[in-house]
Amino acid sequence: MLNTPNHGKIQFTWQDMLWRLLVTLLLLLFLAGFGLTVFNTVTNQPDTQVLPTLPQGVEELTTQ
Repeated sequence: MLNTPNHGKIQFTWQDMLWRLLVTLLLLLFLAGFGLTVFNTVTNQPDTQVLPTLPQGVEELTTQ
């Protein structure tokens, strides 16, 4: 963080804001895609543990 006396006078043009938004969205899409591929390879292994299914009575309790 900059410690300058006029840090409140920083203004961005709409082009600056658009570029920052575009770069942020691309970074988030890249990270989400990478996370999905890693998660997919982990869950496709034969020794992956999964949660058991819920019994039928639990659905009735959660809707009340």
